Amino acid sequence: MTFTTLNLFLSQLLFQSSAMLGIMPEKGVPEAERPTGAAIVDRFIEVTGGKAAYDKLENRVRHDRIVHVGMGFEDKADVYTARPNKKYVHIKSEVMDDVENGSDGNVVWYLPPGGSPLVETGDARLAQLSELAFDRMDHWRTYYEKAELVEETSIDGRPCYEVVM
Repeated sequence: MTFTTLNLFLSQLLFQSSAMLGIMPEKGVPEAERPTGAAIVDRFIEVTGGKAAYDKLENRVRHDRIVHVGMGFEDKADVYTARPNKKYVHIKSEVMDDVENGSDGNVVWYLPPGGSPLVETGDARLAQLSELAFDRMDHWRTYYEKAELVEETSIDGRPCYEVVM
């Protein structure tokens, strides 16, 4: 998951949960009274079960929809992750061949459409492995220097905070 993807993922999680969290942006709140990015992420973790609940998880399965804006099609992705840093992704496309990628925690690989498997090496491999940490959300301070509240924005017309890590 790249830096941008993680921010989008966190934005979606925070947006989807913001009403439950009671941290939806309010119009006209002075900047000094807004929660910090760290407070928003910590609150999200707390109300979704807390660190203890996250620590009990051994694996996750997600079924994503990838919308290609302005292109008229979308893809579906099945994402399987497991502790400590294992991942398998299968992207099924309406217009292209399927794509697969993953890691067993050591080998990082990619199977492009119609191509031969590629194995990441060197810095590219290390970068991918650092992004695969299963506990990156609930132990975010281990992986990121800070969580910064960038702005109040909206998704589908609903207000939310944008937090960059």
